[in-house]
Amino acid sequence: MPLDRYEKDVKFSQWTLKDLNQWNKAGVLPAFESQDIENACAFFGALDVLTWFAPEVLTLVHGSVGCSLNIAPSRAWPGSSAQHRPNPFCTAMDATQVVYGGEDRLRQALVEVDTKYHPKLIVVLTNCCSYIIGEDVDGVVAQVAPTLHAPVRYLMVAGCTGEGFRQGAYQALDLLFSFVAESRPRLPTNTDTRPSINLFTKRVSGRPAELEDIKEIRRLLDKIGVDVNTAVRLGTPFDELATLSRANANAALCYTFGRGPLETLNRLYGQPYVPMTFPLGLEGTLAWVDQVAQLVGVPNTLPQDPEVAAARGKINRLKEKLAGREAYVWQPGEKGLATTIFAAELGLKTVLFGMSYYLEQQLRPTVELLLSRGHDIEILLSGKHKVLTQAREIPIEKRPLLFMPKKYWMGRCPGVAFNLFTDPLMGLKGLDILIAEVERALELSTTKDYRLFNRYIEMLYRTTDWKVDGEVISGVDHKDPKWKQWNR
Repeated sequence: MPLDRYEKDVKFSQWTLKDLNQWNKAGVLPAFESQDIENACAFFGALDVLTWFAPEVLTLVHGSVGCSLNIAPSRAWPGSSAQHRPNPFCTAMDATQVVYGGEDRLRQALVEVDTKYHPKLIVVLTNCCSYIIGEDVDGVVAQVAPTLHAPVRYLMVAGCTGEGFRQGAYQALDLLFSFVAESRPRLPTNTDTRPSINLFTKRVSGRPAELEDIKEIRRLLDKIGVDVNTAVRLGTPFDELATLSRANANAALCYTFGRGPLETLNRLYGQPYVPMTFPLGLEGTLAWVDQVAQLVGVPNTLPQDPEVAAARGKINRLKEKLAGREAYVWQPGEKGLATTIFAAELGLKTVLFGMSYYLEQQLRPTVELLLSRGHDIEILLSGKHKVLTQAREIPIEKRPLLFMPKKYWMGRCPGVAFNLFTDPLMGLKGLDILIAEVERALELSTTKDYRLFNRYIEMLYRTTDWKVDGEVISGVDHKDPKWKQWNR
């Protein structure tokens, strides 16, 4: 439904990607870090990244124990490879240390963890407790470090600084890469073999789908004669970071999360990097691979690959079923941009819900690359509730498709449900999964999808009518007490 058909008394913040970029570049839009969808604090960003390399990297939190044990803000932890995520060590500051200082406890803790666990690196990490009272972490580390076997570094981060998760993660990766560059000899770039890249994965690292995505990226790059030197993710051996300097360039499957380490390696080793959103869908995959090919100086033969021709055929067949329809893309930031490109190549007129002034600012290299390729996306920053409720007026066979993460369902539009953290969606193999999800959404467009029910979303937006007036999906017992409760 065109936006100009919405009721005039409804407040909308409506943009095109080009206009939003121009106004944001002019500095007249209120872009604040609090608009970032990943709004956990910098402490948890640093803590999350440091645990990727445990136990070789030992994290010692100097502060209260609560933050060290509260894993809820770090969505990467539940379900991830638990053996790589031991609880961090902590000085467990209490009221006494808050009043009189906890530097003695930090000295004792450094000696103890070094003696008992023999790590390759100790990183002292502050949280709000020690940060606010101004603990002299620098002085303690300088005093104790010469007596220890393991080298020691420290990172002053805290939620009270106002910095978000990504900033903490950037600082932690910068610390680790800088330590490796200082303490290990730089390995020469391979010139007598095929060019290679270092690959940084998504914000939520350690899920099984991530391994499949990396495998697919390796497969596609192999087709153009490029190798993946190192994939930096949860469980990567700490010693493997010393091989980062061998690569010709760097790339990330999520530029928003990968931007920090990409810039760090550019500073340390002069390696260029891909300023492109991740390879989702056919066009997104081809564009991402083309960026890699240009950086390392190889011809991009992937567009001529028979597998690509087969993928185009699948997309064209699906386009015939979707002719004349719209897509509402409810994905945040970079994931939304990538999903919108995929929806556009299916011939859908797209409206993106998940964007903010701040994220557009952070994603500017990707945004401007998309604009140069003709993707002036329509963006709705506020007013999506009315958009979704008015979709009821459209005949079901013509309603917009709603692209959302799994476990969310609005009930009025056919839901294309996938999750970029838990589903392997990258590359050409991922394209098959995406196409199957679109076809499933069309097939179940008149069915109540119990699998994707989310009570919070339904209550907040009130767009779902859960009274059973037809068949429910296979495997759902309509006599289930929960089902009866939701349908009273």
